[in-house]
Order: sequence, then C-alpha cells, then structure tokens
Amino acid sequence: MFSINPEANLIDALSIASDLSDGISQLCSRLAYAINDGEIAYLSEVRTLGFIGDVVSALTRSAERGLKAAYEAEDAQ
Repeated sequence: MFSINPEANLIDALSIASDLSDGISQLCSRLAYAINDGEIAYLSEVRTLGFIGDVVSALTRSAERGLKAAYEAEDAQ
C-alpha cells in the first residue's frame, strides 16, 4: 500500500507525519471522553488509529532512510 520514494521531500513527509500524529491525539481524546462518559466507542475509530499510526511510521521510516542515504553519500565524497 505504501512505498518509499527516494525522490520525495523529507521535510514534507515529516510535516505530514506530524499532522497525522496530531490527528491520532485528537481521536484518542475523543475516544477517551466517549468511553469515560459511557458513550459508544466504535471499532472503526480504533482501526483508524492503527491505520494512521502505520502511515506515520511509513513516512518517518522513509525520511529516516532518505537521511541515512544522504549522509552515506556525503561521507563517500
């Protein structure tokens, strides 16, 4: 589903990952309030948390690999 693009802008990837992690925090807060108030918590929301976490992981791993490759190329020169 996700792939690492060696030509991608690392700053943009990290910015998107940061925005998504903010979304995870907001969704967790909503779920916490709902559960605490005895409301229904939907399984789709929990699955969404997992999916967004996977996206954040893919973006940060991609950025990490890009940075490592850049440092290795710099050291080789």
